[in-house]
Amino acid sequence: MNMKAHKSGQSDGESLFPYITGLFRIFGEWLYPNRCIGCYELLEDLKADCCQLCYNELKMITKDYCEKCGKVHESKAPICFDCSKVSHSFQMGRGVFVYEGIIKKSLFGLKFFKQTWLGERFGRILADYYRHEGLWDVDLIIPVPLHLFRYLERGYNQAEIIARTLGLDLDLPCDSQVLYRKKMTKPQKNLKDDERIHNLDSAFKVKKRDRIVGKKILLIDDIYTTGATIDSCAKALLDEGASEIYFLTLAIGRGY
Repeated sequence: MNMKAHKSGQSDGESLFPYITGLFRIFGEWLYPNRCIGCYELLEDLKADCCQLCYNELKMITKDYCEKCGKVHESKAPICFDCSKVSHSFQMGRGVFVYEGIIKKSLFGLKFFKQTWLGERFGRILADYYRHEGLWDVDLIIPVPLHLFRYLERGYNQAEIIARTLGLDLDLPCDSQVLYRKKMTKPQKNLKDDERIHNLDSAFKVKKRDRIVGKKILLIDDIYTTGATIDSCAKALLDEGASEIYFLTLAIGRGY
């Protein structure tokens, strides 16, 4: 047997550690290769999120957005037209990308074609955005819940995947057991604005009040459109003693 001398104080386990972790890294890269979030093509750069072509199409929101909900809008008013008509329950929110093109396609894949790896990538993107933009000081992350039947049908909650990855990256607690959807609502995309609000009346309920009392909470969802879903969640949390509610989504519609 060809023996090599160990460094002083180094055990067999310690000397094998880099070799073992290297094997796990290679296996992980083979099992979950790094793909572009837009076109799903393999990427050589393991730290990249998308290829150059898809990157050029992304519309990240860093300016000209509503100070309340984060929608991009052309008006010079501090808040968008939508927010001027509604008294929101949340304090403030932001979306990372405009909901169109590459991002719209990717979210469709995440929600309906079980591309769950996208949820983890989106969670890391949200974490980078959160730090870069210097967003709010919060105590707890909560994903917008799916109704149980919808969860069983899909097999996962895309918002929860995003939220858990975000929480790990930011070292913030994420709790998906606090809030639940007690009413099976119609898909929001098929409804008019006023119908969306009534569709979500009392749709959410808090079941572990002690975890939220006095806390600043960050709600996580994949898409923000009219804000009816976020508002309904925020109201349920505030009614049970939460201090302030903020939200962060991967994508957001345009304002006016």
